[in-house]
Amino acid sequence: MSNTSIINSTDDQYEAVVTTHGLLMYIAWCVSPFIGIYSARYLKDKWGHNWYRAHAAVMGVLTGVLTLAGFILIVLYFPPPHFPDDTLLHSAHTRIGLSLVILMVLQIILGFFSNFKFDTDRTSVPLWDKLHWWLGRGVFLLGVVNVYLGIEFYEEDYDSIPLMWFMYWSALVIGVGALIYGEATNGKVTHGKVDPANQFCDSPNLAMLKELFLTLLIVPLTLVLTYIYLRKRNLGELNEITTASVAYDHEAFGHILNWDQHCFYLRGKPLWVIATLLLAEGVYIFEDDRDVEYLFQLCEELELFVLCAPGPYICAETQGGGISCVIPGHPSWLIAKRHIRIRHSLISFFRLFDQEYSNYCQEWFRNILPIIQRHQVTTKPRGCVLAVQIENETFELIFGLIPLGLSDDMRVLAKCARDLGITVPLFTNDAWEAGSFIAYPEGKKIFGKDHFGIDLYGFDKYSIFAPVSSPKAALLGIPPEKSIWEEWDIKEFKASLDTIEQTVRGYGGGAAQSPLLIPELQGGWFNHHTVKSGYDTTYNYYGKKYTRLILDTVLSQGVTAFNLYMFYGGTNWGTVGDPDVYTSYDYSACIREYGLYCSKGRHVRLVISFVRSFAAEFSRTECQDITIRAPFTITSSVDDYIAKQRRTIGLLKIYFIFFRNLNLKKPTASTITVHRNNREPLQLKSKLPFKQSFIGIADYKTKSGLHLILATIPIYTRIFTKTDQEIWIVQCDDEINGQLAFYGKVECTGNIEPITLVEGDATIISLKKSSGSCKVTDGKGGSLVIVALTGYNLETLYPVFTEPYWGTFDTTVAAVFWGCHQFEFIIKDRILEVDAFENDKSVYGISGIDEFKNFSPTDKFGTEYVVEHKLNEIKAEDIELAHHLPVLEFTRSRTLDFNKVPWQKLELAKGKTYPVKNAIDFCFTSGHVLYKLEFNLTSVPAAPLTFDINMRHQCALYINNKSFGGHLTYSLSLFRPGGKSGPDFGRLYGWESYDLHPADLVRGKNEIICIVESLGMGRQPGPSNDIRTPRGIIDAKIKGIKDIKWYISGVDVRKTKNPFNMSGIPLDNQPDWVDLEKPLKNILPSNILVPTWFDGKFTVSTKKDLIAPLRLIVRGTNMAYIFINGIFIARYYGSIGPQNSFYIPCDMYNETNIIRVMTYSTEHQHQSGNLELSFNLWKIEDQDNAVTSGNLNETGRTFILYSQTLKVQ
Repeated sequence: MSNTSIINSTDDQYEAVVTTHGLLMYIAWCVSPFIGIYSARYLKDKWGHNWYRAHAAVMGVLTGVLTLAGFILIVLYFPPPHFPDDTLLHSAHTRIGLSLVILMVLQIILGFFSNFKFDTDRTSVPLWDKLHWWLGRGVFLLGVVNVYLGIEFYEEDYDSIPLMWFMYWSALVIGVGALIYGEATNGKVTHGKVDPANQFCDSPNLAMLKELFLTLLIVPLTLVLTYIYLRKRNLGELNEITTASVAYDHEAFGHILNWDQHCFYLRGKPLWVIATLLLAEGVYIFEDDRDVEYLFQLCEELELFVLCAPGPYICAETQGGGISCVIPGHPSWLIAKRHIRIRHSLISFFRLFDQEYSNYCQEWFRNILPIIQRHQVTTKPRGCVLAVQIENETFELIFGLIPLGLSDDMRVLAKCARDLGITVPLFTNDAWEAGSFIAYPEGKKIFGKDHFGIDLYGFDKYSIFAPVSSPKAALLGIPPEKSIWEEWDIKEFKASLDTIEQTVRGYGGGAAQSPLLIPELQGGWFNHHTVKSGYDTTYNYYGKKYTRLILDTVLSQGVTAFNLYMFYGGTNWGTVGDPDVYTSYDYSACIREYGLYCSKGRHVRLVISFVRSFAAEFSRTECQDITIRAPFTITSSVDDYIAKQRRTIGLLKIYFIFFRNLNLKKPTASTITVHRNNREPLQLKSKLPFKQSFIGIADYKTKSGLHLILATIPIYTRIFTKTDQEIWIVQCDDEINGQLAFYGKVECTGNIEPITLVEGDATIISLKKSSGSCKVTDGKGGSLVIVALTGYNLETLYPVFTEPYWGTFDTTVAAVFWGCHQFEFIIKDRILEVDAFENDKSVYGISGIDEFKNFSPTDKFGTEYVVEHKLNEIKAEDIELAHHLPVLEFTRSRTLDFNKVPWQKLELAKGKTYPVKNAIDFCFTSGHVLYKLEFNLTSVPAAPLTFDINMRHQCALYINNKSFGGHLTYSLSLFRPGGKSGPDFGRLYGWESYDLHPADLVRGKNEIICIVESLGMGRQPGPSNDIRTPRGIIDAKIKGIKDIKWYISGVDVRKTKNPFNMSGIPLDNQPDWVDLEKPLKNILPSNILVPTWFDGKFTVSTKKDLIAPLRLIVRGTNMAYIFINGIFIARYYGSIGPQNSFYIPCDMYNETNIIRVMTYSTEHQHQSGNLELSFNLWKIEDQDNAVTSGNLNETGRTFILYSQTLKVQ
């Protein structure tokens, strides 16, 4: 047979033929069968004999004729062989197609035969009727599947057309929905007299359920086909960019940076990655506070490594997912281009690769990555950049099932990074363990398509949400807040963390062969507008040991690379924040917003101190199943008291025991048993409060030969002096205590009053006092010094570590200090910077390098290795200066004149009451946007007019320059008007009505002015497509008035250098100030209804060695935007809350300072609005013999630190 088609055609003609064939089959099998089935199953009683005419016409003519036409068309134009086996897809589609044609003809014949044999008096359903029903259902399902295969086949030869898939899935969804509706409202209608006993089931109800189930078999089939389609589509087409082509070059750079499944290696030595996160089109600004180059230089000077996350998406708590031109994200000018799919998102949970969006992402990379490239450890001898993150929480599969992230997106970004000289490893992250974009060096195919992966797999870990942010609160709203701040749930905590290693290693590939990496590990939680509780409540909910508990737990899972989010939360200056958050981003973090290193952070530092002290041993471990009796096993008499036991890999076996008391009965003590091979079990005591943890060490030999069996007290720091004396700093106080057991007979003496007890082949040591020291010796040269610290001394423990990479020392611990609030030791200069509270009197230390100069021996800790330096006495004038508070004095003001506002006319949608464009289209996206609605009255009505408005988020309304109302449309819940995240269905809800009273109206032209403040733009997190959720007025109308002219005004952020440092109101910086008759001190006038600016000043007595950050306290019902020395430092929302104390950093103010306040009131904030501003210092909780939480307490300690510099060598 000749290999030519019956009718010759060109390629263009053939594409048209294939498209026509597909359209005919689509109508024949995805549209008409639903109509035919519906008429036959549900319309017999309603249509009488007409149901059959409709059924025969649809199935016989539409399905039959169109199928034959499509079949003949493709056979005529397609060259033989007509049923090739070149691909499985091709073979399946053509063979199923031939089968369909044959079965369809038989089905039509059977249908006519059944009708011919129909008897109205029959008492049973004949065989040919049943055969017609079931053959029809089977052929229908086969037809749906083959149309799916046909579209897949088409995509192999031609570009994908989304419309095809949209039509396919729409038809199935509508058709299935119609069948469900018919079953629910009508049920199956059987023609003729039929005895129920002769039906398929004895029970009519059961028969109906069975029929429904069988009819709706299309539903799971549809879901399966949907998954296959989305999964294949998301795997992408850019197969020339492979995992290997953008992989880290181990051959070229492995001698500098490498890794295995346990940890990273920097120049051959194990490296713990312990990180903390501190937060116009074509124009990218990298200067002043955006000087990224300087940031890297500073990190290199301070000997800090950097994990870089340049985006394009990086942070869900900032507008648009990041700060334009500073930190990656989505600037307003890009969002305003509505044809562009931001993050490739077409709708929520559905992404479609957008080349133009990808081009903009690459443009951003071309500007930021060359800066990063210059500071890589692989390209600069003392570079600081260890790895670069690509994208953020983009999910290849959500919940392991729903395809979301696009492989082509990751391919393009990864290749772009490599092309721009990024040679360090690339990594990405899931919001939880989901197995996205894992690299499989051996290659991997899914549904016949190449899988793409990134060098390192990362995943975020947020275990317990704050109650105001929980999924339950998002769906159902927040219940009364006093009822929700209960204890966090132990089961939820364990479920989130205790299977990390098993889950991630189970993904295989890079996830099994690289270190466990957590780019975001929970360090607190953020807070929201409108809630009554602040960050102090959040802090108390988690407690000061929560972050330490998380950290200990992930370490028990073998994690050796993690980044705490946040270690310092900081401040959302200006309008940076998204609708989720307000000015403060304190996060109840380790370092509070105003700079206090709180007790939570101190306990995290103790864990890090242990990890880094034993870095070489602790970096390569494997999990040991404590339920199986091994040669060396530790067990507890109390359940849920030990989380894991790990041991080092190699000849030297050291065990790490992860003590964690999560027993729901809340015991505080346990008996710990050491099971040793061929030896008697050894029992030690342990005291550990509920919801607390520490890492114990076992089977460890000191450098001098002492052999520790187990310590049930925490060892936080290991130091070696110049004489190789090993020193441990431990805790053994009323909170956490226990014992130490050594092999053989040892002696222990010291002022900590140790008690020794010989048990078989071991000596058990108990430490009676919580502060002091002791020395352990074995009479054979073995020697160990133990220093016990507690309370404030323990929490201020400051270890200084060195990394050989920086070329300074080969030691691990250079020194430790304690006794003052905070330290900074500059090793190369031997300078110790001390920031002390007024009652901090001495610095204590132990050196691992040389003897400290300016330090003296002390007997307070009972060992010669601890030395002391007494701080200079703080002068009385310094104390007085620190407590001197500035007074605000406002001398001039200016009020917004609506007549001077530069208005732009808005075009309304055809036949609608709302405008075509909203604030986003004009890039009025920072703070406020103004609207003017003009309408004419031939006469003033006798009754009020009704004005309906729908806007986001907060508005103030004026009719003919007179205030008549305002409201807030904002919600913490999903699917609610003004929802902080997720879909907002705009005009469907969120309306508010107002009366326009006759007394406020005039004959002729009337003007309604609406000032709308946005709490921030959407941010497009994860699967959500909310970045273009409308801002400003969505719709407005006046009952009975049709001719309304709309105008808009605002500040186009594309024309500003800093789009977040302004109110968004035009004329913000106009010079038309008016001097006040009398200066105002702290309190501004009441009844300020129209935006008014007040300009003032204040003086601060400053001193270089004084750290006393100011707290601006704002009270009153007015809202306010507050600027100090030109920097937007506060957004205050009066009764909305919750924030009324604002942080003013010391380096933000000078001796003489300018303050500017923009304020106004709306009715929902009360017409008698007022505003009072005053300065104070941060008054915080004062806790005896412990570092404070940092929570506010107006009668507590004042946060003032006095700095001193010591030259220690």
